Amino acid sequence: MKSIYKLIPALLLFFFVGCTEKIDLDLDSIPPAIVIEGRITNGQILNYVRVTQSSPYLSEEPNQPVVGALVTLTEDGTVTETLTEDPQFPGYYYAPLLWAGKLNAAYKLSVTVGGETYEAIDTIRPVTPLDSLTYAFDDKVGTDDDGYYVTIHTQEPPGLGNNYQWLYFSNGIEVAGLEWIGNDEFVDGSYVSFQFEMEEPQELGDTVVVEMAAISPRYYTFVNQLLNQESFGNLFDTPPANVLGNFSNGAFGYFHAAGVVADTIILQ
Repeated sequence: MKSIYKLIPALLLFFFVGCTEKIDLDLDSIPPAIVIEGRITNGQILNYVRVTQSSPYLSEEPNQPVVGALVTLTEDGTVTETLTEDPQFPGYYYAPLLWAGKLNAAYKLSVTVGGETYEAIDTIRPVTPLDSLTYAFDDKVGTDDDGYYVTIHTQEPPGLGNNYQWLYFSNGIEVAGLEWIGNDEFVDGSYVSFQFEMEEPQELGDTVVVEMAAISPRYYTFVNQLLNQESFGNLFDTPPANVLGNFSNGAFGYFHAAGVVADTIILQ
């Protein structure tokens, strides 16, 4: 009787050598898709829509901007604004200067490219006020650097179902945002304080602006799916699936509306 330990290498060799049929996949033949990213708030900044066209699957080139699209916003059933493309940043479409959305209003974004129209709808939800921002020097243990870190303080209102996203600006530059999302599943109705974990700490003299947004449950799920896609990479992981947005007619991406509040702190 042959030893099982002698059979195992032979079986492995058969598995890896015997199954070598060549399969050609014409991945570049997949037609490009429209990708739309849109964000509007009740604030007067960052109300924009970005329209691009996906690159071939095997290409390392970024998505190409779509110029000349017709982009409109409909507020509660009435067309209110046509967004204007920025000549310096092709593919970016902005609402008029000082335009701001209204709390509790529903907005439909319509994007027409080459005779095809893509639409999505979201509502601007009210957001709880920020209490304050504080900072302190933190002697970090592990990979984070010692330095000054900012903490946010706010009262989470009672009633489950609130979802949040935080944007963080250091000296006028957005340094984080997409990955900072949360909900009230474990903090409903509580006073909440948490420190922003940054790759690089702040220094005295820096100016930090934190924006807190009330986002929809569907957008919260969308961002979570995107973050999970970024963690994919192991050979034995389940292959990533397309992250479904909220646009009609086969466009990728997401249009979301949010109520926002912001606070500023100067480290001194």
